[in-house]
Amino acid sequence: MCPSSIRTFLDQNDLDGFLYVGDSYSDADMYYLSRFLAGDRFALLASGKTTILISSMEEGRARKESCANICLSTSAYHIIEKLKAGSRPEEAYIQVLIEFLQEQGIRRLGVPYRFPAGIYSRLVQHFKIEILESPAARDRQIKSRGELEAIAQSQRACERAMHRAVSLIAGSMPRCETLCRGDEPLTSEIVRRAIEESLLEDGCEAVDTIVAGGPQAADPHARGTVRFRPILQSS
Repeated sequence: MCPSSIRTFLDQNDLDGFLYVGDSYSDADMYYLSRFLAGDRFALLASGKTTILISSMEEGRARKESCANICLSTSAYHIIEKLKAGSRPEEAYIQVLIEFLQEQGIRRLGVPYRFPAGIYSRLVQHFKIEILESPAARDRQIKSRGELEAIAQSQRACERAMHRAVSLIAGSMPRCETLCRGDEPLTSEIVRRAIEESLLEDGCEAVDTIVAGGPQAADPHARGTVRFRPILQSS
């Protein structure tokens, strides 16, 4: 079932459901409601229950791993036949979404501000749609005991990764104007790899890890591609 707060939200806004379309790597609300981690796009409908609409390739995993009440495949709405009939992939997907929502008895629909504009422009021809703040975003502010422990574990993993990076840099020796490990210059790539390997060992992963030295350190969010230079102290 959907959290009671979302059902209350739907009642207060006179909605039959709230629809998310995206991937749960980049959309924390979708992961929060489904507990299903996927890099490919899927749809999640929060109504009296949580229903996800996903590709047939991911259907089996979704049924095993997600906490959704119902997992449906786009193949159940004949997406392959729509493609064979000449529909473009995005058009076929929108047709499937429309059929899915109609089957769920949706007439009044809420969507978040980040909802895809192209899909919205088609759905609004069939449903009354309100663009609202995601109700799940507010629920996520209150952490369960398990979520707090996951945050603590992630923090400890990050600390171990940073300790490995600091040790790697501290253990390097200056040679001319470059820090070296043995005969090889110490680079951003080497330090970044050490950080990411440490995180992987702890069951974590990093995205766009930043290790930027020298002038690149002044460029916000530059990933770093330079050799490390020692800090020279004047006597």
